[in-house]
Amino acid sequence: LPAALAPELATLVGAAPQGDDWTYEVKFDGYRVLARVEHGQVRLLTRNGKDWTHRLAHVAREIATLKLASGWLDGEIVVLDAGGASDFGALQNAFEAGPERIVYFVFDLPWADGHDLRAARLEDRRAVLAGLLRDASGPVRYSPDFRSEPGAILRNACRLRLEGLIGKRLGSPYVSHRSPDWIKLKCTLRQEFVIGGYT
Repeated sequence: LPAALAPELATLVGAAPQGDDWTYEVKFDGYRVLARVEHGQVRLLTRNGKDWTHRLAHVAREIATLKLASGWLDGEIVVLDAGGASDFGALQNAFEAGPERIVYFVFDLPWADGHDLRAARLEDRRAVLAGLLRDASGPVRYSPDFRSEPGAILRNACRLRLEGLIGKRLGSPYVSHRSPDWIKLKCTLRQEFVIGGYT
């Protein structure tokens, strides 16, 4: 098991690609966190390698109960508002006011029980992850994906005031750099105005 792991990063695009070889997940407004598990010890690290285990003790305890002897989890920590959307301001406040509100949504599994899964297909890694988190309902949760028409998914996400979508190419490996196989589609706020005047 490697001591450190850099996360895969998504590329910002203006529109969803053509074809049906993509799957989409909610784009969370939070902090990217990687969880390293080895011999029952859990460390939670930011994408820049800062150790946040002490700040997220409840998340670390939950991960320690999973049937994962060693591995790396990749996900994002968020605080959800009443409508179920991630609230970045509430997340920042939660570190001081109530860290138990913080939820860790996990979306990838680069390593599991001594096996390097980075070369495995995205959907195969996520199938293992889904099994691992099947009964999780506390602060550690599986990030679901959607495989319908991306325009409709994005419109619904924006209507729900979510930040946008992350698209991932089916069959792709996990790489530790910015990749065109992971894309970001952001919701943009638009308003039309009629400007009138006279002289």
